[in-house]
Amino acid sequence: KNLHKTIDIPETSEIVIEDGAHISSRSVILASEQSKIHIGQDVMIREDAGIIVCGDSVLTIGCRNCLGRFMRMNCQCKSVIKFGTHVQISDNSILSVGNYGALKVGSDTTINDFSNFGTNGGKIHIGKDNMLSYHVKMDTGSHQIFDMDTGECIAHNKPIVTEDHVWIGIGATLLGGCYVGENSIIGASSVVTKEWFNHFSCGMNDA
Repeated sequence: KNLHKTIDIPETSEIVIEDGAHISSRSVILASEQSKIHIGQDVMIREDAGIIVCGDSVLTIGCRNCLGRFMRMNCQCKSVIKFGTHVQISDNSILSVGNYGALKVGSDTTINDFSNFGTNGGKIHIGKDNMLSYHVKMDTGSHQIFDMDTGECIAHNKPIVTEDHVWIGIGATLLGGCYVGENSIIGASSVVTKEWFNHFSCGMNDA
């Protein structure tokens, strides 16, 4: 492990770093407020990465993952982020999960530079062996709507699901409520809002 990095572990939280993990220069890893971080064997966290897990949340990074330079990961308020094995998150990507949300990424998946995933109380599930190009966005929605009289939440964020062996082109956007089946292709710059079942290919104008 290199110098000039920060790993902060308050007494109420836990960070486990397994053998062979490498945390590069100027990276920051913070767990607070009864949160847990588990970094598996042979994980590579590149320079200037930032990981913050707080508010009774859990981050699990499987073995032989690689997290890119200037990558930002924020998991808070009883949320979960979980990566399988051999996952690659490339440079300048942002992953933000809050308010009981969940982000799960299957093994052997690659997420390229400048991708941005966000959920506030929703769920994002990315299957195994997915290939995501540059500037891909996934957002389940960040606003909840409450009944003024009862205080009940009347608008819940819908999940985003991509099954195994999905290829997503550059600049595509997946919004809450979309489902992409196995062995499917989402074309560049598509905006996906609905269900596409197995073995589908859709372009920018029909997503």
